[in-house]
Amino acid sequence: MNQPVDVRALRESLGWTQDQLAAELGLDRSSVSRLERGQKAKGPTAKMLEIIAERAGEGREGAVAPEGER
Repeated sequence: MNQPVDVRALRESLGWTQDQLAAELGLDRSSVSRLERGQKAKGPTAKMLEIIAERAGEGREGAVAPEGER
């Protein structure tokens, strides 16, 4: 079962701004803000977040929301 990435925790662990994460995802900053507030990432955006989390060394631990919180 895939758990959603905690976007804010991931971004902060990388030391990135919302603008930097938005550029990596091909989104605008307001979209990143919505993801941080709990909007579910879908399709390619969700996959890109998983890839960024894995490459950041977070894997599926520390950068995922606890089950039931999203």
